[in-house]
Amino acid sequence: MLLGPHPEVYDMQAKRAQVKDGAPNPFVKPGENTSYVAGLEQDFDKQLAMQTAALQKAN
Repeated sequence: MLLGPHPEVYDMQAKRAQVKDGAPNPFVKPGENTSYVAGLEQDFDKQLAMQTAALQKAN
């Protein structure tokens, strides 16, 4: 279950609409946390590589 301080992070409006439509609980989605964390790790690695390259270029 992925919840956070900002509803857009976990698509709150779409999930609430699915609850109203009688679909299975959209807030329980196996693998959602793993996918979210993997995306954050990719973003971190990209930023780290960019900053490391900029630092090496400056030296």
